[in-house]
Amino acid sequence: NMSLNLAHTYIIINSSLSIIFKPSNTQTSSRPCSVSTSL
Repeated sequence: NMSLNLAHTYIIINSSLSIIFKPSNTQTSSRPCSVSTSL
């Protein structure tokens, strides 16, 4: 149950990171800096 929960959270984090970083690559370079500091 614990490993299943960890895998689920990992999938959510991975998908959210791809959503955050894909637009930031097309936009300004200041965007990833703010993202890395928020993480």
